[in-house]
Amino acid sequence: MKSRVWLFIALGLLPAIALASPAKLSQQGRLVDAEDGPLSGDHEMVFRLYETDISTTAVWTESHSVAFEEGYYSVTLGEVETLDEFVFENEPLWLELSVDDVVLSPRQELVSVPYALRAASADSVDGGIVDAREVLVDGTLVVDDEGNWVGPPAPVSWNDLLDLPPDLADGDQDSDTLANLGCLDDEIPRWDEAQLAWICTLDLDSLADLACAEGQVLKWDDANSAWSCGEDIDTTAANTDTLADLGLSCLDGDIARFDLSSGLWLCDTDRQLTEAQVDNFVANNNYSTGAHTAQLTEAEVDNFVANNNYSTGAHTAQLTEAEVDNFVANNNYSTGAHTAQ
Repeated sequence: MKSRVWLFIALGLLPAIALASPAKLSQQGRLVDAEDGPLSGDHEMVFRLYETDISTTAVWTESHSVAFEEGYYSVTLGEVETLDEFVFENEPLWLELSVDDVVLSPRQELVSVPYALRAASADSVDGGIVDAREVLVDGTLVVDDEGNWVGPPAPVSWNDLLDLPPDLADGDQDSDTLANLGCLDDEIPRWDEAQLAWICTLDLDSLADLACAEGQVLKWDDANSAWSCGEDIDTTAANTDTLADLGLSCLDGDIARFDLSSGLWLCDTDRQLTEAQVDNFVANNNYSTGAHTAQLTEAEVDNFVANNNYSTGAHTAQLTEAEVDNFVANNNYSTGAHTAQ
C-alpha cells in the first residue's frame, strides 16, 4: 500500500432491539493507491475505536476479511465483537482502519447523522426492557443507581386496593371507630351509655399514683375508702387455723399476739401477767380480793336461809351433808374443816 491513499467512509447506525442490547454499524468506503488504482480482491481489515485521535489503547476492536470491487467495500461492524451503547458513552470516538496490517491515517471522528441527534434524547420508551443506571423525571431523581424508589409516593385510589377489611368497605365512613375522637393529653376514651357514643374523660385510675414496696400488694381500706399498699398475707391457705402461712417467725419462748392497730400478728416476749393485768382480770370477773376465812359468816348463813325459804329458830332437823355440799358448790365456797355455829 502506497503512502498516498484516499479513504471515503460513510457510517450508519442500525436500530438496536432494546437498550443495552448489541448494536451494529454499517461502514462503507473506497480505497485507491497512489496512482489512483482501486483496491480489489479479498483483504484483511481491522477496525478500532479510540477515545481521542492520538490514544494508544482502543476501546473496541474487530477484524474482517473484506472483498473489494473497484476499490469499494462494505462491512457491518458489531457482528463479531459486541458493540453496544456503553462503547459510545465517552464521546467523541475516533475510527482507525488497517488493511493487511497497514494502519491508515488519519483517524476519522465518528459523527451523528441528523436523526441520530434526536435519538440522544428519547421521547418515550415503548415495550421491551429498560436498563438504566438512574431514572429522573423532569430533573428529579425517582429511582437511584441501586434501584430504590426515592421519588414522591404515587397517589393511590381506594378502588385499586385489594383485600379491604369489611369495616372499611361498609360505606359508613368508619363511624364505628374512634377515628374522629380527639382527646386531650391524659384523657382516655370512655363509652357513654346515655349518649351512645365514645367521649373523652380524664384517667381517674386510683391505682396509678400508688407506689408499693417490693412484696406488698394492693388492699382496700374501708376506713379511708381507698386502695393502699399492704403486706401479702394469704388468708385462703389450707392452714388458716395456724400462723404458719402468715410468715411469722418468733424466737424460742415467744407468743403470738394480734395487734389491732396494725392488723398483724406479732411476736410477744412478755409471757407473765403483770399485777395490773391480774387486778383487771379480777375486776372484770367480779372476784373479791383480800383475806378470806374458811367458814361462813352469820350474814351469809342468814342470806342462804332467806334465799332458800328455810325457817329460822330452834329446829330439831339438821342440814344433810349433801345439802351443805350443794350450798357450798353453788356459792363457790371452799370446802374443808368447819366448826358448827
